[in-house]
Amino acid sequence: MSKEDLSKEDLSKEDLSKEDLSKEDLSKEDLSKEDLETLSISLNECIAQEVKDCDLSHYDFNGLILSHSRFTRVKFHQVEFIGTNLNDVVFDQCDFTDSSFVYAHLENTRFIDCILDQVKVLGTSLDSMIVDYAQERDQQNPKLDEVNLRFSRSYAVRSFYTQGYLYEVYYWPSVCRQDSSPSNDRPLILLHGMTGHALDYEPLAQRLSRPIYAINLLGHGKSDYQSVRTLSGALDVEADFFDEGFNEDRAISEHDERSAFESRKAPEYLEVVQQVKGLIEQITEIDRFTSFDVMGYSMGGRLALHIAYLFSQVSHKSSTLKTLLLVSTGLGIEEEQLRAARRVSDCLWSDALWHSQDTAHFLTLWNQQPLLARLADKNPQEASRINQHRRQHHARGLAIAFDSLGQGVMPPMHQNLSQINCDLVWVTGADDEKYVMIAEQALRLSKGQLEHISIEGCGHSPHLEALEQFCSKLSAQLATESNRSNFI
Repeated sequence: MSKEDLSKEDLSKEDLSKEDLSKEDLSKEDLSKEDLETLSISLNECIAQEVKDCDLSHYDFNGLILSHSRFTRVKFHQVEFIGTNLNDVVFDQCDFTDSSFVYAHLENTRFIDCILDQVKVLGTSLDSMIVDYAQERDQQNPKLDEVNLRFSRSYAVRSFYTQGYLYEVYYWPSVCRQDSSPSNDRPLILLHGMTGHALDYEPLAQRLSRPIYAINLLGHGKSDYQSVRTLSGALDVEADFFDEGFNEDRAISEHDERSAFESRKAPEYLEVVQQVKGLIEQITEIDRFTSFDVMGYSMGGRLALHIAYLFSQVSHKSSTLKTLLLVSTGLGIEEEQLRAARRVSDCLWSDALWHSQDTAHFLTLWNQQPLLARLADKNPQEASRINQHRRQHHARGLAIAFDSLGQGVMPPMHQNLSQINCDLVWVTGADDEKYVMIAEQALRLSKGQLEHISIEGCGHSPHLEALEQFCSKLSAQLATESNRSNFI
């Protein structure tokens, strides 16, 4: 229904005398013509806000931007969402009977216990839309036509901007909603290792009954390896974008031509720590979590240590880190001479990547290292799976990652470990002797405030080498802690 059709509605004098609708007024049942005409302004200001308990069946949402908002018990009968931006919107117990989504944006749009009878979809991608029914009876009778709802992915891909960089985040909603205990609802944020990818964690995410967020770190996947400011300068975006309009083919070809002149400006290690910390704070604020857990593997674990330390220094925070899970993680290199030698080693990898721009050849060499070669021998199918999406990394992105996140530039954490005030769980493969020794050292430094899980028959990548054993061990360990019995 268009705004012009609103004049056909029967409106009382009392309705017509109402003042403009504010955000707080959105919960009212009866909306006047004047209210409806100003509603677009109110909702455009409603990003990351909440609208509940109202009937918006006679309103035109065409072209509105409602990202990161939450609608609870709202009626949308016969509503047309034409070109509407509904990215990251949560609809909880809403009624969409006879509504239409026409060229709408539904990236990570979540429908929880919604009525979707006779919904029509045209020119709208449903690949990352999430339909979630808490009641088992609804799971057997989905409300969207199968022709309209045809996608196989169980995750959504989201983008977050933090301190000048865009980050790519993969999101899996909780697949098991039968247990509503706080620990089961608490999200788990995953950080991969060097050259890794958020999709490394997909099999793990599918086994956990909780929300999962896997971050592609600096230079990995589609996460930026240069700040937006640096990138815009390299591409001369500000000079010609608005005059000529954006042409994707032209932009890509110009980027290739200018790659020889691309700035190799890498952020400092602690800058990246602040970026990822800010990203986690955005996720918990936007998705309304008061607590969360973090699991980091290797390089991701080292980042997680620094992030946990920063969270421990803040007394007033909106969300609390409860448990830090560190898989095959080092504390950093204490001796400056050894750290300098590692910087040289990291720089060799970085230089080769930057100048050759050959990700595939680099991965072949990288995966031949003893720590990593074991995975191909022990679980070749898994090794093939993870290499498939790792080959999509931009070589220069990985070069910047080595410059910013290598062990040679990481400030060691030995002196700060005891100041981390969340629960610490260190996980190692039993055959990974170097990192078993590091875990034992961490246990001493933390003064006993740490649990060590050893996975038999595994090396440096226990979560990839033996996933079922990894999940079983982790579950058993966490079940012994109070308020952790439903972690997995």
